[in-house]
Amino acid sequence: MKKILSAMLLVASIVFCPVMLNAQTKSQIKQAEKAGKTEAKRLEKEGWKNSSATPLRLAIKNHLLKTEDFGGTATSYDATAVAVKSLILGGRMARSDIRTQYADMNKSVIKARINDQSQAISIEQADNFVAAYESMVMKEFDGELQKSFSLYRERKDGLYDVRVYFLLDEDKASKTRIRALKNAAAEAQIAQEIADDMSKFINEGFKDNSAKE
Repeated sequence: MKKILSAMLLVASIVFCPVMLNAQTKSQIKQAEKAGKTEAKRLEKEGWKNSSATPLRLAIKNHLLKTEDFGGTATSYDATAVAVKSLILGGRMARSDIRTQYADMNKSVIKARINDQSQAISIEQADNFVAAYESMVMKEFDGELQKSFSLYRERKDGLYDVRVYFLLDEDKASKTRIRALKNAAAEAQIAQEIADDMSKFINEGFKDNSAKE
């Protein structure tokens, strides 16, 4: 039985590993390695240390390869907690900051589209829509946001600065936004045609915001 299981694992590794390795081109991997070394050198010069045993240049490289710019499907977010008593507290504060950033981005994109549809949507519908949409998106966002790696540096006052890097899979996030938009539109009694138009605009708005970051 053990021999059969070992053989199955060997076949699985032969079949699936090449797929994982070919997710990015050689050029993208090389660029990520170069960017990782450059960024690690800069951060280490500023006093930052990786909270895990993984070399910082490698942590950054692996992080970049999961982002859209390097052939992945995720968007990168990072936040810094300043002068905290512990790394755990700093990590929680950084995550909370990212949550706030994402919520604000959602509101900005949503309100821009609602203003564009001001003649077709009443003020009450707009308020109900924004509240329902934000609640639904943020509820799923907490489960979709994945921590990638974290840094820390010791301060002279005995406290710490903590910086955490996160990844949000854009395919999943996009599906979440569309699902939330449809449900929110139904709750706010917004016409399906308008909701579909808003859905397209919202996803384009997030792409534009990601490109600016």
